[in-house]
Amino acid sequence: MKKSLLRAVARAHHLQCSYKNVNGEMVWSPEKTLIKLLEDLNKSKIVNDADLEKLWQSKLNERWQLKSPKSLVFWNGKRNSFIIYTKAPIAENNFQELVNLDNQQKSKVSLIIKKTQKIESGFKSVVQLKEHLEVGYFYLNLNLDNEVVTSLIISAPEKIIKDQSKSWGPFVPLYALRTENDWGIGSFKELKSLAKMIKKYGAEWMGMLPMLASNFDYEDCDPSPYSSLSRLFWNEIYLDVEELVERYQVNDLKQKISSVDFQDKLKTLRELDFVDYFKVYQVKKEILLELSKRFFQQKLDKDQSYLNFTKENPEIFSYAKFRASSEDEQNFHCFVQYEMNQALKNFQHETGVGLYMDYPVGVNDSGFDYKEMRNVFFGEVSVGAPPEPVFALGQDWGFPAFHPEEMIKDSYQYFRKSLKHHLKYSKILRLDHIMGLFRIYSVPKKFSGNEGVYLRFPLEDLFAVVIIEAHRLGVDLIGENLGTVPAAVDKIIKERDLNGMWVLQCETWRSPKEAFEAIPRNALLCINTHDMPMLKSFREGTDLALVESLKILSHDYRIKFEKERSEQVKNWESQFSQNKFTVNIISEIAKSKGKYFVLNLEDLMDETRPQNIPGTWKEYPNWRKKYSLKLEEFSSKPEIGEAFSILKEVRS
Repeated sequence: MKKSLLRAVARAHHLQCSYKNVNGEMVWSPEKTLIKLLEDLNKSKIVNDADLEKLWQSKLNERWQLKSPKSLVFWNGKRNSFIIYTKAPIAENNFQELVNLDNQQKSKVSLIIKKTQKIESGFKSVVQLKEHLEVGYFYLNLNLDNEVVTSLIISAPEKIIKDQSKSWGPFVPLYALRTENDWGIGSFKELKSLAKMIKKYGAEWMGMLPMLASNFDYEDCDPSPYSSLSRLFWNEIYLDVEELVERYQVNDLKQKISSVDFQDKLKTLRELDFVDYFKVYQVKKEILLELSKRFFQQKLDKDQSYLNFTKENPEIFSYAKFRASSEDEQNFHCFVQYEMNQALKNFQHETGVGLYMDYPVGVNDSGFDYKEMRNVFFGEVSVGAPPEPVFALGQDWGFPAFHPEEMIKDSYQYFRKSLKHHLKYSKILRLDHIMGLFRIYSVPKKFSGNEGVYLRFPLEDLFAVVIIEAHRLGVDLIGENLGTVPAAVDKIIKERDLNGMWVLQCETWRSPKEAFEAIPRNALLCINTHDMPMLKSFREGTDLALVESLKILSHDYRIKFEKERSEQVKNWESQFSQNKFTVNIISEIAKSKGKYFVLNLEDLMDETRPQNIPGTWKEYPNWRKKYSLKLEEFSSKPEIGEAFSILKEVRS
């Protein structure tokens, strides 16, 4: 097929025909992948140039059919101009109506016609809305060529309005927290204990992994917090069961929990170094199911608090039916979601510490969101990452992409709901893989990871939605902009005053002076992330041997990286000394101008094992490793207290 035609049609359908890889080299998208995705997007077969010409003409005609843009972003309530296409010239007194999607109120608006010119078989007009819009979402209805056409308007604040003071908090994989009496996994009980501990040292928030709904009803369950069933519901495995039993005063359940047999089960789960999600869930569900039955038997679902919860979460009943068939089990899922919302709502009030939550890029295609909101997903592909030295064959993360056109048709309702779900309980929200608001590497089903292409999204639309929702709830935003990020994404992050990320392990190629001078004011600072090695293994190079053994990294690249890393680490160790390297590095980062500093507690425990190795599943026990120290043992590690004291002094 004619390459220029194929690429023109692909670009018109949001597909990127080339990209620059991690080495700055141009990579052209495979033609067979472009054709496959064009077929999937259009639900039609492409066998020759005539088929491509037909699609191209369809795209050219689309502007005359649509007449006005599908969506418009008004920054600070104003948009300079936009283009409409009509068969007949338009007049300023044409009928125009604005519908506020938040309250359904209607109002008349006026168009200013700035320029009209005759093109092809009609007229191209540059127009401007006269009115200044408040923050929100609107339908603009225009009478064009004797038919009403509708555009979605997203009116967003120009920038995130936020507190500029510096702060710090620990990164806490909740499942990893251990105490003398935990239930084999960290819960809100352990989280509150840690919050009270760090509050004394001026910590204002705690960094979390996603806590979203998962299915632990079978032994071979997937614990990944980034492959959840839903971005609208929480993971009940983190409930503090004993607190609930105490609050609802169910004496027979108290006795059951204190029995020798039950305590033996908990002891066995507690002593494991890796969380057994299936067994933990069965033990917790045994009690929670009984609590749920009492809750509904006693008509507590008629209380105003529960009624408010169901009103705020209208999908809860559909979700419960998705998770279970029996009435008792459906009630169970309603009950535990209610209690998770209560626990999150009360957390900051009870501890004085906020939550820095994580908004994942997607959901599992076997989950509730994919089933219930199927129209907004592009299920023919899996999201992933292109080839690089560590993952030479590319990555297929196994969850579906979103559909650029269908998201607009949905008025971004699902996106807005899922954001609100996180923002309402957050002090700070991290947008995982923020490049996903611009483009996603998409791998067609049955294609290999190195045969994907980038699928583009309306960048301004998605950023505007994020900023509106964060603005309404007073939450600051972090954009995870690590790795190869297009200039357009970094530009809009800067323009809209979002915070980016600065990670020490990505900066050691520079001298310490250069690295610290490069720290931006609007940044979250950290030594590593959940996808990176612990600081000790990074310094010693043991992480490279591990990923080579898992066949993620070739031997030649391992030798190359080891040599480069060794030279870089020596340079840093010479300045910060090997004796108290971790504490000295923490002190230096904390003193910098970056706004937020998140501390990985495991770096102070001399941990070498990572929490997650990207690109692996059963090959490595991801998302299961518990802390090597119990909370009660933190005082036995002087480095922890020393680091906390430094952070209190320079960040509080």
